[in-house]
Amino acid sequence: MGDGDVQVAAGDKHAVAKKAKMNPEDWGTLGHLTDKEEAALEELRKRVLEAGLDQYNEDKMLLRYCRARKFKVDKSMHMITEEAKWREQFQGHTFRISDFPSMLQFSDDGVCKTGGRDKAGRPVAYVVPGLFYPSRVGSDQELVLYDVYYMDALLRLAAENGREDFTGIIDMKGWSFKNFSLPITRLLISILQDFYPERLGRIFVVNAPMMFSAVWNIVSPLLDERTKMKIHILKKDRAPILEVIDADQLEKAYGGNHETYPSRDEIVQPLYDQEQRPKVVSFEGQMDDDVEAKSTTSEEDILGVPETPSVREKKKRTLMKSTSRRFHLMIKKLKGESSMSSSDELSPRSSAQQATGTTVLNTNRSKRSSFKYKSSKDSVKILRAQLDETVGAIASLTAKVGDQQKNIEDLTATVEQLSDTLKHSKNQRELTPTNTMMFHFSIMILFALQIWGMISQYL
Repeated sequence: MGDGDVQVAAGDKHAVAKKAKMNPEDWGTLGHLTDKEEAALEELRKRVLEAGLDQYNEDKMLLRYCRARKFKVDKSMHMITEEAKWREQFQGHTFRISDFPSMLQFSDDGVCKTGGRDKAGRPVAYVVPGLFYPSRVGSDQELVLYDVYYMDALLRLAAENGREDFTGIIDMKGWSFKNFSLPITRLLISILQDFYPERLGRIFVVNAPMMFSAVWNIVSPLLDERTKMKIHILKKDRAPILEVIDADQLEKAYGGNHETYPSRDEIVQPLYDQEQRPKVVSFEGQMDDDVEAKSTTSEEDILGVPETPSVREKKKRTLMKSTSRRFHLMIKKLKGESSMSSSDELSPRSSAQQATGTTVLNTNRSKRSSFKYKSSKDSVKILRAQLDETVGAIASLTAKVGDQQKNIEDLTATVEQLSDTLKHSKNQRELTPTNTMMFHFSIMILFALQIWGMISQYL
């Protein structure tokens, strides 16, 4: 243990006795600190001020980092320092719809929303993982920006009632492995455990597959009481939820009396109040059909934000089509083959031009040749830009495939180890249907334990 690590000594009988009588939820909070914990808090405060991180000099905030690292001051200080560095990239950033269009599509689909408060004043977040599809995430940047925006807004709602945490209801209905991505799960959990410690008040997992219940029965005895009281894996019983959330604040689907909360909740709706959503949320990167191609008003004029690549490409294609059409009409007019409707779109030739038709024709031919060269040159630039974007997309997909391949290799290695164990066991018997089922069940348990190992660090 380092010089700065101030923690509760294992042999401190007074501290142990005091903690034994304490409500697990009160551990590490103001009014319930031991002498050693008080000393750790003051030491951490001293270091924070010396580092010039005055924004962290608040008792409740400091105690969150103390609890997250079991009152080890060196680790708590490292955690604060890393968060301060991470937060610098968001300073002065105004979150807009264009920051995360694909994530807002998930929001409209009902993947995540907030509605109501629990009995302690914490906001209640509803999450439905079965509606989330990793392949439709625009980019990791979108995911991070949306996570930061939503969590910060959610915690501001909690602060209105003097709380620092929130309650979550996770509905696993319809969930399968197509809704799961290990790289995305790792990214989100890394953000939550490193930069939002001690923020989860209660979590209720409903409609959970049998695997979740089985994993919980195995893992829960290894957890401390404070962590166990936060997590509830439920089948049909909704009484534990009503113990924490009043019926008039809880959706009917989960045992309450409240109607379904809107997908565009009190966190997301303000984004739409300040700007209109750009219609570029097609996951293939194409514009929606209802965007008028003839519109010359840029997204930057409407929203005050840069145009997205798909908007720019749509405008380029529209401009090229319009220019090509006018070019062909000009040729027809010069050849005397244009119709009245076509000639209306072009300025009529003056009598002077008609009198010197040969000269005008030669001049126009020269202009057409120059215009054709310029148009072709622009087309090449556009094609090159599209090629660069395609190469970038392929590189991104390759990286994702590599991550998935690594996960498959890890799981394959685990399966091989289990197979070898079964094969070389002294009491090996021929695999009956029951043994086969237990074999596959063991694989699922190992996989779930890997996920749980990451999640438990956040609680």
